[in-house]
Amino acid sequence: MSAAADTGAVAFAERLLTLLDEASYSTTYKFAVVLGLLDLCIETAEASGAPTTMLTTRQLADKVVQIYWPQTREFVEGNASLVLRQSNTGQAEIVSLVRKFRERHLDAATASLHQARAADASAYERLVEKVEWKLIEMPLPRLQRLGNTDEPFIYRIAWDEHITQGAVRDYQRTGRGFDNRILILDGAAEHLVQFGPLLRPLLRRHFADRILRYNRSVLSDPGIEAFLFDTQRTPAAPIRRALHELQSGACFYCRLSLTGAKTEVDHFIPWARYPDDSLANLVLAHHGCNNDKRHYLAAADHLTRWRRRQDDEAKGLRDAASECDWPHEPERTLSVARSVYLHLPQSARLWQARGTFVPIDTALVREALLGA
Repeated sequence: MSAAADTGAVAFAERLLTLLDEASYSTTYKFAVVLGLLDLCIETAEASGAPTTMLTTRQLADKVVQIYWPQTREFVEGNASLVLRQSNTGQAEIVSLVRKFRERHLDAATASLHQARAADASAYERLVEKVEWKLIEMPLPRLQRLGNTDEPFIYRIAWDEHITQGAVRDYQRTGRGFDNRILILDGAAEHLVQFGPLLRPLLRRHFADRILRYNRSVLSDPGIEAFLFDTQRTPAAPIRRALHELQSGACFYCRLSLTGAKTEVDHFIPWARYPDDSLANLVLAHHGCNNDKRHYLAAADHLTRWRRRQDDEAKGLRDAASECDWPHEPERTLSVARSVYLHLPQSARLWQARGTFVPIDTALVREALLGA
């Protein structure tokens, strides 16, 4: 990396840290928006692995609903049971909208977002439209403001806080009259993807700290971060049998029989890298293999077999997802894999087997993900 690129990356990181520490925000929206932009830059990568330079407010609204979905369950601590406040003046409007939707249509304690969409697609679309307006109105025009000065360094938009709800409603109804693009500035998408493994836990920590501040009278447990993020993976028991069949009863990593062994469903692209419960990202492994791999990226030969499975077992994966009512978004998962693997440095070492790490085989990685 050149000195100029280093300077750009360091300057970006410094400005982002300043943004996260800025105290004028009265809700958690800025954390959700930055986390949403990070996720979208990773999951909408071009076929080459290059991050996108244009997102839409509709995409961001859908992503923000995903981020807030697990946080709108009731949190229980001692005798208290409540939906955590995410504003210093009451409940944040987006959180209230998401909570009302899940209460109206599903079991608020256990419903997954995938189930919510399937249960009432039109109501879900109305929810996203309401969230989209709130993002257009508030955090997006103000997020990059330091003090009284706007200093765009992540994105540019074509409106300010004077936009009217009527104009946005017309666009949502007709698709015209409002420029809904979020234009990612030069280098910003690359920095978000490159720094993703470091930014994600940092964003979550700031997010959780702000929620603790808003709920200080009822919360004392710093482990709230696990409730908000790490433990929200969908229970994998319903999909275990399907994966066992797709893998012909063998551990995905060591290829030895799973019969009689303790097995676990593993996120091939680790959850810590990107929270993806899509069936395309799940494999069945021995407990020992999964426990040893943990948050590491798998070596190129594992990646090759995983990528080949998406083509060879496409129908089986679709059928299993349908039968188990499980999310399955293979194109998005592939974009995530490209974003993660194709941005690794030459010095990266990947998990091969229990206790064994190997240098990245760039040629094999590119062949698996790009066919070149």
